[in-house]
Amino acid sequence: MFDKMAKRIGLALATATFAFSAAAEEELVLKFVQPLPASHLTWTSGGKVFADMLAEKTDGKVTIEAYHAGQLGKDYLGILQSGIGDIVVLPPSYLADKLPLTSVAELPGVASSSCDAVGRLWKVAQEGGVLDRLEYEPFGLRILYVKMAPPYSLLTTGANVSSVESVGGLKVRTNGGSAMNRTAESADMIPVKVTSGEFYDALTRGTVDGAILSFASLETYNLDTVIKYAIDKINLGASSLLVTMTEKRWQSLPDNVKAAITEIAPAAQQSTCEAWDSTESEGKQAMIKKAAETGFQLNEPSAEEITVWEARLKEVGLRWAAKTDSAGLKGSEVLNEFLK
Repeated sequence: MFDKMAKRIGLALATATFAFSAAAEEELVLKFVQPLPASHLTWTSGGKVFADMLAEKTDGKVTIEAYHAGQLGKDYLGILQSGIGDIVVLPPSYLADKLPLTSVAELPGVASSSCDAVGRLWKVAQEGGVLDRLEYEPFGLRILYVKMAPPYSLLTTGANVSSVESVGGLKVRTNGGSAMNRTAESADMIPVKVTSGEFYDALTRGTVDGAILSFASLETYNLDTVIKYAIDKINLGASSLLVTMTEKRWQSLPDNVKAAITEIAPAAQQSTCEAWDSTESEGKQAMIKKAAETGFQLNEPSAEEITVWEARLKEVGLRWAAKTDSAGLKGSEVLNEFLK
């Protein structure tokens, strides 16, 4: 599955011209803090790729010390700003009050894949992009690279869903982000914020009737035998992750360390999205193959139902932009750039 990305990463390392200068001869350890388990592909195909490439490009002088899944606490922005972590993966959906414009990446019906979403988000999040200018630079943040889940689907434990009418009144897990909550509400569903560690209990105990989630996540959270129905071909948005440093910490690095990070970050970004897209496809096919055993049913809406869904979901973006504009946050400008 990962042959193509392994070749790309190997080529990037083989052709690199970075020379680790005397200015950075001393060993440097950077603490990398991320909210997901070490087994999650965002680390195995992303963070670890970044760490390995950085060590190789600097002849082992710069290494990563990784902390996963809340080992240093769950206030990731606080961990970053206090200097406890040097590189911190921020989950914007849990920082909606601090990073409201970043929720543009969660809007439904836009990106066709993780890699498509990553390209769109990176365009506006990188240095000089509209999100950098409006949201990250004022906070003193530098975005090294971004991660995006594949487009989410509606997955339920007992409700046989297909049309907009069939989902009304369902309590569905969201990540709590404003865009994803509006996505649920656009189809008259009730959004309930559930963290990744609470997925299984929330679904098996009936706290929620379903989830806006990716197929790629089902096996990770032991949900592959819990989910019984899903709607195909309806894009309900996704979640983003930002791999960040403070601008102050970034500027404190030797120039050639900054050059190394700048060079390898795109490969780590691409490696992550390719792995996520592959895992999403495999996750969906695995659910279909196990249908006889688990009773899972993937429903494909009619053309008429898809039209209704798309009209509802298009309104989510327009309303998101209008609300952020009314708060003086220039949401329309961000949305227009994200859609390009």
